[in-house]
Amino acid sequence: MQSTKQPLTTRHAFQVRSVKVTNPVNSSANILYVLNDADFNALSKTATKETSYLYNLTDDNISTAEKIVSQNGKFGEVFFMSYLNFHHQNAVSTGSILFVGLFIGLTFLVATGCIIYFKQITEAYNDRHQYTLMRKIGMDHAMIHKTIAHQILVIFLVPLLLGICHTIVALTAFGQNTGMSVTFALSTVILAYATIYAIYYFFTVRNYMQIAKSE
Repeated sequence: MQSTKQPLTTRHAFQVRSVKVTNPVNSSANILYVLNDADFNALSKTATKETSYLYNLTDDNISTAEKIVSQNGKFGEVFFMSYLNFHHQNAVSTGSILFVGLFIGLTFLVATGCIIYFKQITEAYNDRHQYTLMRKIGMDHAMIHKTIAHQILVIFLVPLLLGICHTIVALTAFGQNTGMSVTFALSTVILAYATIYAIYYFFTVRNYMQIAKSE
């Protein structure tokens, strides 16, 4: 492929008076510029002309649209779209993305919880003598339990907060790109994250205390 060294030039310059941002349901919608007659006539002299024929059919039978196409030789590429068809395609595509994302996220969540759990249990076996010394110097069971619970809480809280922040950013971006409301999904995922980590935290503290008291 040969590259040209000719400088880029601007044929037309327009001043944008206002910008209106909408959230169309049709993801194939493009940017639309509304020009005055003078700018439109100047631009149409150099721009490539493309003609589109749009029909808003109230008949749900697709044969009506096919009949219009067959009787008119002006049509080139034909594209049919209905609300139900678009809704089905959108649900399939977004549902697949959400399923894969949530499955991978849940897998990493469970794996992270298991790693933290077994790491804390291993440390509990290694630190049993320290808790024996604490009891000998006068620390009661409640104080030792509070110390262990606080220590493990910090370890579980850090990945939980990071996971929640990542979920908020990812689902918010997904909702903005697809035009879907993600409030319910976001609340459900955060609640699931917190519940799973709370279960891991409870069993870790309980087993940690049993190991610490065993010596």
